[in-house]
Amino acid sequence: MQDFRKPKQRALRVFRVAIRSVVTLVLLALAVVSVRAAFGMYQTFTVALASEEETAKELAILKQQETQMGAAVEGLLTERGLEAQVRARYGWGRPGEGKIDVVRDPGLYAEGGQARGDNAIIRFFKSLIGL
Repeated sequence: MQDFRKPKQRALRVFRVAIRSVVTLVLLALAVVSVRAAFGMYQTFTVALASEEETAKELAILKQQETQMGAAVEGLLTERGLEAQVRARYGWGRPGEGKIDVVRDPGLYAEGGQARGDNAIIRFFKSLIGL
């Protein structure tokens, strides 16, 4: 039987195999680069999300501090609030004011720490709450 097929050249087959190999390697390299880029984007997104959560917490803290500072400033805008701040911070008073120290009479209390003048009902309730 006669073979009517065109004779294939060995060089042409080798060339086609080489071209297919090169194309396969290029596609594999493209796939690797694409996967690495996607993974890099995922990492960037994760870092951005964590940063956003941290920024939201910091913003909430700063808003709370702003509210507190606003209240403090409002208190300092009035003369009464300014006087209260000066008294609290520096312990100053107006002329003629004095310090009062309350001193309890040690003879008024018995050894148990209870006043001798307490009646039975008061002593009962104090014993219930542990005074």
